[in-house]
Parts: sequence; C-alpha cells; structure tokens
Amino acid sequence: MPVAAAGFGVLIAGLGLLGLVSPAWYRRLVSRFRNRIGMWLSTGIPLVFGFVFVLAASDSQAPVAFYVIGGVMIATAGILPGMGTSWFSRKLTWWMRRRDSLLRSWGVVALALGILVAYGAMP
Repeated sequence: MPVAAAGFGVLIAGLGLLGLVSPAWYRRLVSRFRNRIGMWLSTGIPLVFGFVFVLAASDSQAPVAFYVIGGVMIATAGILPGMGTSWFSRKLTWWMRRRDSLLRSWGVVALALGILVAYGAMP
C-alpha cells in the first residue's frame, strides 16, 4: 500500500502543478464533472484514495497524518452523495468562476500536499 499511496501523492502533485501552470486546464477538468456521473466519480475517487491512505498509514513516515487525510477523504465521499447533483453542479460552477489567482493557489496547495504524501509514503 505505501507504493500506491506514493503514486497517489505523485498524481496529486501533478494535478497541482498543472493547475498552477494553467488555471484554464482546471476549469476544463471541473466542467466535465458537472453531472450525475461526475458526482459519483467525485465520490468514488476520494473513497479509494482514503482507503489507500488508511491502509498505508502504519507503514508510512507520518501515520497520524495518513490516517487523518484518509479519514477526511472517506468522510467527504460519504457526505457528497447526500448533497445531490444540483448542489454539486452549483458548487462546481461557483469554483469555475473564481479568479486565476485562487485556482493557482489551490494548485500550489495540491502540489505541496502531493509532495508531502509521496514523501511520507516512502518507508
């Protein structure tokens, strides 16, 4: 599991780097998720990531952080379907209307989190 968690960290960092370089890319990605299938993908992805983080926690360099990150992801995946597709679509539309500087800031956060996850997953 640590290898999978490190891979997810690299994926998160890569998405963050792309968002930092091209906020328009973030907008295009988010626009594809404004439907029922997108909502379920946005539920399933954090659910899988969350379980991988929880399972990899004991072998990681920062087990408490991995348990917390995994738990937050699992909780998010559990709450999101209850919000409904229309709520989800409104939030994504709101997100797409933000300034480039905010999207770049989130890119920096994702890049940093991804690097920390990848590093922390190494035994």
